[in-house]
Amino acid sequence: MYAFIADVHMRPHIASDRERFLSGLTCLKALAEKIFILGDLFEYWYTGLEAEVPDVITALTDPVIHIMSGNRDFLLAPPFPGLIVGEELRMEIHGRRILLSHGHMLTQGDMGFKCLHAVGWPLLRLLDKHMEPEFKRDLAEYLVRSSAVIRPPHGSISRGVARAKGVDTVICGHLHRGFMSPELMVVPAFADAPVFLGLDRQGAAFYRLD
Repeated sequence: MYAFIADVHMRPHIASDRERFLSGLTCLKALAEKIFILGDLFEYWYTGLEAEVPDVITALTDPVIHIMSGNRDFLLAPPFPGLIVGEELRMEIHGRRILLSHGHMLTQGDMGFKCLHAVGWPLLRLLDKHMEPEFKRDLAEYLVRSSAVIRPPHGSISRGVARAKGVDTVICGHLHRGFMSPELMVVPAFADAPVFLGLDRQGAAFYRLD
């Protein structure tokens, strides 16, 4: 089985968040041959937080785990373990052409975010290398609070996105609600409930870990 989770939104400084994720990850490792974390593993991220989450980093070094960054943790960068560089990954699973993505660039409309993505993200990547850790933390928490007015549940992804991308199926997260069709599978937020998408030769389904 291939397993997919998204939107864990783990707060790096909160031990209970890390413990909850690690418990779920241990269960997933017993069920799946490959695990894909489709973005927003962390509620926020900036360089220097590696020292705060050594338990998580150790768990993620397992070669079965593959991680995409999302709109919250887009500052994740190599050598973070398991990290897939790029916002999309194309692969073939059981004869189907699959595109994996967090989903933040697949939403319809949302031009404000897309302008931020084009202009603000490169600037933040540059500043991240030079700011003091305390300021980076304050800035990250401010940006998280500011994003509350445009939470992912207000977005949508066209059911024709797979055809537009030239694949059979798109698998993503970001919307914080589950959806499944042959062309588009949206993984619910792990932060809300320990749910994952399992994909094997018999098909796809959502499963709970508890």
